[in-house]
Amino acid sequence: MEIMYTKDLTNSYFINKDFIGFKGDISDLKILLKGIEEAELNPNKTVKSYIGNSEEYLKALGLKSTILNVKLGSLAGTDLILIKIIKAILLKPKMIILNNIEIGINDRITNRISRFIKTMHEAYEIKFMIISKNSLFLSSVTKEILVMKNGIIKYQGNIMVAIKQNIISKPPIIKMIDMINEKGGELDYNLEEKELLKAIYRSLT
Repeated sequence: MEIMYTKDLTNSYFINKDFIGFKGDISDLKILLKGIEEAELNPNKTVKSYIGNSEEYLKALGLKSTILNVKLGSLAGTDLILIKIIKAILLKPKMIILNNIEIGINDRITNRISRFIKTMHEAYEIKFMIISKNSLFLSSVTKEILVMKNGIIKYQGNIMVAIKQNIISKPPIIKMIDMINEKGGELDYNLEEKELLKAIYRSLT
């Protein structure tokens, strides 16, 4: 669960891509991006020493301002990840890389992160790369994914197409759709639970 960033974005692949999912190793990623740095923080320093009085950012991520006086080493894992995201944004890099940050974080927090990074992109034109095995989290941020293995690009394009072609693993919601269709349903693949429920309701009426 790392928060990384780069201030060097010379690869033309990313010129017109603001958000992109990525599946591959960090060694593959370093072929695409130069100058990748990790947002490391001193556990003995306070949150405020790194992010100042960024109370609007804290509020957007569901954090209270009292956290500013807490030492980083005393933070819960989820809170530390959120503070690292804020710190990376304050550095104003060209791209921020979120590496499997959703592991162990509930849906409410991941939804906040998704909204927050979209807002930060609009405000500062920072691009974001999401590395995750969670297709639902990926699709909440971007519909595009880049898959690499051993330094070779295996796929680039729509997440749903990648799921259909078994390039990335099927999330539980897609497996449920498969089960329904095996029993005579005619549901299209959908990563949105609300849309799936609507489709099931329509199929029953």
